Amino acid sequence: MPTTSSGATVYAEPEALEAYVQQDPDTFGLSDSFDDPTEWRTFLEARQVEAKARIDEYVGRDFEDHPGDTIALDVGPTSTRFLSLPTPIRTVSEVRVDGEALPADQYLVRDGQLVRLAAADGDPEHWPGGYDNVVVDLDWGYQTPPADVAEAEKKLVNHTLSGLAQMREGVIVQQDDVDVTVQLPSTMTSEVRGMLKAHRESGRTAGVI
Repeated sequence: MPTTSSGATVYAEPEALEAYVQQDPDTFGLSDSFDDPTEWRTFLEARQVEAKARIDEYVGRDFEDHPGDTIALDVGPTSTRFLSLPTPIRTVSEVRVDGEALPADQYLVRDGQLVRLAAADGDPEHWPGGYDNVVVDLDWGYQTPPADVAEAEKKLVNHTLSGLAQMREGVIVQQDDVDVTVQLPSTMTSEVRGMLKAHRESGRTAGVI
């Protein structure tokens, strides 16, 4: 999973982002030499972190890796056989119902859902109604971000820089003197929304807290 110089998780490699953007550091009065990371890289990475947050907010999920995670699921007021899990799922190591571990032969994971299997006598079993009453230990998420999400992040940063260059032509930009966050909604172009559409439609996982 790509990270910035400060250790923040992002979706595109910072080196790839720096090569991708079409703006020159001189436009913003920033240096691209001497320091490690350079002023320019630090500035780009800050915009990249903001772009990632914008993507996560728009889609309603993140694309990070979540090994060894524990989630609590709300069954709701009535029992059900199916509970939605966050995706993609790699492994489910344990399921607990009201604090009691459930034998592995009493459930399965299929198509992103935790399915309660029939009892030994063949009668259907259900997850009992309640809230936070089914707890799951699992590994899920992306070990490598989807390529279209990483591309969308680069495009958002590039659009942001283009907008800033137009707004602040001839003005020196210091590291912390621009509130770039307010520019991000306008950078969510129809092209970027189209790239994220499939993830947005399938990204929201009901019942996860």
